[in-house]
Amino acid sequence: MHFSRPKLLSLGALVLAAPLANAAIVSVTGDFVIGSVPDVQSFTSTPTDQLLIWNEQQGVTLGSDIALDQTASGWTPPTSVVPGVATAGTVVDSHFLFIDPQDPQVAIFSNGTVTFDKKILGVEFRVGGLNDSNSLGLGSITYGTFSGLDGLEIPGLDSFAISADRYTFSFSNRAILPGDRVRIITSDAVPEPMSLFALTFAIPALLKRRRALIG
Repeated sequence: MHFSRPKLLSLGALVLAAPLANAAIVSVTGDFVIGSVPDVQSFTSTPTDQLLIWNEQQGVTLGSDIALDQTASGWTPPTSVVPGVATAGTVVDSHFLFIDPQDPQVAIFSNGTVTFDKKILGVEFRVGGLNDSNSLGLGSITYGTFSGLDGLEIPGLDSFAISADRYTFSFSNRAILPGDRVRIITSDAVPEPMSLFALTFAIPALLKRRRALIG
């Protein structure tokens, strides 16, 4: 089903920023444009055919846990969704992806990559995760409450990837009204895979040593 709406985008509505003004975003490729719009609400957003990415709040110390929709590296799909948690006390940066075609009857195909200066802790691509993390948004942007198809359609024609080193987010997308929204949360506090691997073997050894000392 297609919906009609007025075309709200004006030259003043789209705020573009030079990469140097967004230190947390190191670089973009493909269709990505660094910039923002003032409203990303469902069906009432400021529509844009551009694939936008912008920094939200930076250096936020979480006061409570935030559930993450995807934490696994690789392309989703086919990579299985591995939810995670950004725990209270973690210092995070937040970034928002937005595209919402101006013509509600025309789909926009786009792809590209975004590289950050910190590692990707997790990605919010479902409406529940987006709503629960809206506290990381900017006060200058109206987010509202997301619902329905505001996130990504996975499985479907949308896909994304977290790189193996966790610094780069890749995106391939088909967007149509009401558009697509993704939040990418980065942090210096992402565990190193090799550290976790080593810890797996270290814990049994430490326990064995402790039992020997006690015995």
